[in-house]
Amino acid sequence: MITFDVTPKDKEIIIQNKAFIKTGKKYSPKNNRPFKKFLETSESEKILLQPILQEIIADPQYDSMPLHAKIISYVNKNLKYDLSYFGKLLSVEQILQTKSGVCSEYATLFNALARVAKIPSSIVLQNNISNK
Repeated sequence: MITFDVTPKDKEIIIQNKAFIKTGKKYSPKNNRPFKKFLETSESEKILLQPILQEIIADPQYDSMPLHAKIISYVNKNLKYDLSYFGKLLSVEQILQTKSGVCSEYATLFNALARVAKIPSSIVLQNNISNK
């Protein structure tokens, strides 16, 4: 729950959202799914995302970064955070069309691009979020 104290002099409210991407075995979800499941992607997503992945790889602004960081940077730079998308759960194609979304759209696009790049990836939902 977010509470605001808004007075008539306030003309805008800025909400910042942070996402953390953790990599490595230490952060792998605990489940019984075979490793190859984390690489699965549809043929339509491969066709849609392969040109974007090649653009990311070739972009000189990302030269010194590992591939997963290049993808993260691309997603962050090319999507606009828009709270009106909360709960919509767009497809990869819809995300690329609107270039907007909330955390779920950022995660969905990263996940799909990572898998096309042969980087094992999975979206882990966290139901109990705390400030600890």
